[in-house]
Amino acid sequence: MLSHADIINEMNSLALSLEGPRPFVKWVLGNVASLMECQFAAIATVRHDTVQIHLASCCQQVSPLVLQFRDLLQNTLHEHQTQFSEVIYEDSSFVGPGCESEKTEGEGTSVGSFYVTPLRVDNELLGYFALGHVKKNAFPRFKKNLLDDFCIHLSHGIRNLLNKSLIIEQMALLEQEKHKTETEKRKLDIILAGMKEGLILSDARQNVLVVNRAACDMLGLENAEGQSRAREFIVRAVLDKGTLAKPRDRDVLLKRPERQVLHISASPIVDEKGIFVAQATLLTDVTREREVERMKSEFVSVVSHELRTPLTAIREAIALIIDGIAGTVNDKQRHCLDVALRDVDRLGRMINDLLDLSRIESGKIGLKRISCSAEYLITCVHTILAAKAQSDNIQLVVAVSENVPPVFADPDTIIQVLINLVGNAFKFTPEGGTVRVSCGTSREAHPVSRISPDVFSRDTNNEIRMTDRNFVEFSVTDTGPGIPESDQKKLFQKFSQLDMSVTHRVGGTGLGLAISKELVEKHGGTIRVVSDPGKGSCFSFTIPVFTQELFTIDLIQKELDRVRDNRGCLAVILMNFAFPQELSSQNREQVLAHERALRSLMRKKEDVVCVYLERSLLCIVEANQDGANSLVLRIRNEMIDINSVQIAVYPADGQRAEDLFNRVTLRVPRDTGSVMYNQV
Repeated sequence: MLSHADIINEMNSLALSLEGPRPFVKWVLGNVASLMECQFAAIATVRHDTVQIHLASCCQQVSPLVLQFRDLLQNTLHEHQTQFSEVIYEDSSFVGPGCESEKTEGEGTSVGSFYVTPLRVDNELLGYFALGHVKKNAFPRFKKNLLDDFCIHLSHGIRNLLNKSLIIEQMALLEQEKHKTETEKRKLDIILAGMKEGLILSDARQNVLVVNRAACDMLGLENAEGQSRAREFIVRAVLDKGTLAKPRDRDVLLKRPERQVLHISASPIVDEKGIFVAQATLLTDVTREREVERMKSEFVSVVSHELRTPLTAIREAIALIIDGIAGTVNDKQRHCLDVALRDVDRLGRMINDLLDLSRIESGKIGLKRISCSAEYLITCVHTILAAKAQSDNIQLVVAVSENVPPVFADPDTIIQVLINLVGNAFKFTPEGGTVRVSCGTSREAHPVSRISPDVFSRDTNNEIRMTDRNFVEFSVTDTGPGIPESDQKKLFQKFSQLDMSVTHRVGGTGLGLAISKELVEKHGGTIRVVSDPGKGSCFSFTIPVFTQELFTIDLIQKELDRVRDNRGCLAVILMNFAFPQELSSQNREQVLAHERALRSLMRKKEDVVCVYLERSLLCIVEANQDGANSLVLRIRNEMIDINSVQIAVYPADGQRAEDLFNRVTLRVPRDTGSVMYNQV
């Protein structure tokens, strides 16, 4: 039999050599129980709110006594107010050399002596150690002292083995997670490699995380350099600072490695709290689709244009016959000619609509946007359609709200939109009905463009902010039968027509609303319809209010389109003068004088010079960074009262007009002591 010291030394060795507490506990039960001359022993280890009890019956006691000892141990644990979510019992282990088999005085058929002590290290409860004997008073004080000393070493050994076991379990779990992660990564790599579409994942700071094989092929990138070059592509051609958390769709024309059109669809990725954390950018090669659309558009345009000449000749011939120049015409012949003339006019309108739609889709239509009065636009429409309303016995009413600000629009195209909407209203309004054309400040607060709101908030001279007064809403309301909800969804689609049987009037081409929608959206507005069957319909669209910012961005965009075709550079230069807060007439005359002087310094007739917000001069010149710096030096030699200068150059500082505008305006200070961007 091992001595007390031998058992402690062996325990310490086992605690360092074993990998888990279970074999260690069984060894202790077999040896310490014999040393203490007990008939029952148990070690209950506590782990993860679960107690695991290891029992030993050293004298091969019968099952009832073992169960009695076990119940006694469990009741003792409850008396110590120990709460466990689960209790696990090991099978009773009959270990040890055994005890005297003959029955001695004081022994009975139940457990006579029971002793339990907690196992703690640094106030951490690791479990309990319990001994039992059928004899009463079987554990004198010296045995209890030995047991307490033994339990100290036992506690440290159990904790070391529990820590080692925990490390091994954690390593196993990490290995499992690593294997699972690698498996999922291989699956993801296989999926990404098999995608026909290009995929680029970037984080909230625009750092590229993933570029699949298809994206590398589309962009002409090698895997080794794909991420750095793809990042530049995304930042300059796809992503917009300040709008990363919004879905974006656009087409990008690439000229290398081969000419192709990519459809870029950027979708934000948010966490469970709705915070933007990443962005998935999907690249789809739509070169063939766009080429087919271009060929179709060109075909429609050519055919429509070629039809115009013979159609004009047919109309003139019919008109001459109706007028009797070619001979006398009877009533029956005149009726047939009137029908033919009406259909020729209808065919002419169809051809004009096709040509308009073709120009819009091909991007050949150019908007000449200026500051114009909403009242003027509505008055023009009333003048044009008043006779038509009278002939159809329809009352045409116009209404303009007070203090409606000027809109930033192309007058001809907005008048065309209004004529299309009023013409449709005439078709569905019965005789004696009313068509009302009105305008007023929009109550919808939606951004006028992708300009950051800071552009407006930093400008102390612009009284119009990003509020619901940034749009003017035009409305055309009729008293017709209304439009069913199922038909409202397809109203603005091409060649979409509603049932005209209710009004018994001739339908159109189905292009008027589609053209109107395109023209309104090119202005940065939206168009919609509200209709209840039997109560009439209301078509309304919004147009941005005129601001100096919109005018400037539109001006930059026109110059940007011009230099892009020539693959050139464009510099936007904003010069600020040290004027008082309140401008005097003398200061304004000085700015105009500087404008005239600045025009004389320009080397190209295409260069643009204009006054910005009454106290600054804006130059848009075809030059790179060095050319812009040289121009600024020449200007400073002529104008000594320039306070500060900001420069933004395409394509280095931005790809869009808004980017260049932000570069030269976001850092305009409110006092003369602020630091300037790119100050020369």
